[in-house]
This record gives sequence, C-alpha cells and structure tokens, in this order.
Amino acid sequence: MTLAQLVQPKQQDVAPLFLRTGLASKPLSVRSALLQVERTLQRAGVPNRVQSSIGIALAEVLNNIVEHAYNGCGKNRISLSLWLSDTEVGIETRDNGKPLPIENLLFEQDWPEIDGPIECLPEGGFGWCIVQELADGVIYRRSDGENRLTLRFGLGAPIQ
Repeated sequence: MTLAQLVQPKQQDVAPLFLRTGLASKPLSVRSALLQVERTLQRAGVPNRVQSSIGIALAEVLNNIVEHAYNGCGKNRISLSLWLSDTEVGIETRDNGKPLPIENLLFEQDWPEIDGPIECLPEGGFGWCIVQELADGVIYRRSDGENRLTLRFGLGAPIQ
C-alpha cells in the first residue's frame, strides 16, 4: 500500500453504523471499549478469526493513542465508531492528540530486528507492523487538529 492510498480513501458505499462510543484516554477505558467491541462483533456473528484480528489491532491503536498521542494523560477523549457490511467490518478512531509520526505512515516497513539475546530485543516497534498485517485497509488523516484512523477487516464471506 502506498502513502497515496493511505491518505486517499476509496469511494465506496458507507455501511450502517453499528457502534459509536467515546472513551477516556485511560488504560481501563481502553479495556472496557475493547470488551464492548468484542461483544458487539460476537452478537453480529463476525467470524472468530476476524474478531481476533480486530481485537489485537484495535488494542494496539487505542493503547498507542493513550500512550503516544496523549502522552498518558487520562483527561482526553477518544471517539470509536464501528460499522458492518456484508463484506467487511470498519473501525474509525478519532483523537485530538499529537499526529501520527510520518515514519509510521510508510507501509511495507521492515519489522524491527530481533536478532541477538533476549535481553537485547527491542521493547517496542512492533505495533504498527502488527496493525498493518492484520487490517485489510488502513487510512490515516489529520484534519483540524484531529487524528482519524480507519481500519477495514474483510469478512471473507458474508455473515449468515
């Protein structure tokens, strides 16, 4: 995926909104939101493999917003929307924190080096790679001081 594809979303029919919630930029609020999304996806009959991918990617995104965009300050808000169509689940997060660093917007980046003894392994740097691997589409926009990150996850087959 190129940077142009990242910032220029495809024109497509918008699926009905399935969930909209706001949460405080705190780890416990992130956990509650993840459980709410999990229950919503289960009730909708989203396949388990897609639910797992969404859970991992969304946990990474929300925790990164808390830790990096808001520097761990729990007094800020994150908006979370989820929609469902016959072919995919879409998720959008919005926050007013610091912009996503440009180096994170470059797709097909290499995974961090993991050679050497365990005590020398990097502590972080895997999250954005994981999100890119799990999501079928990633769109980031920064507009009017707001970060908007949209993730799309294909269902493989329509939900019965």
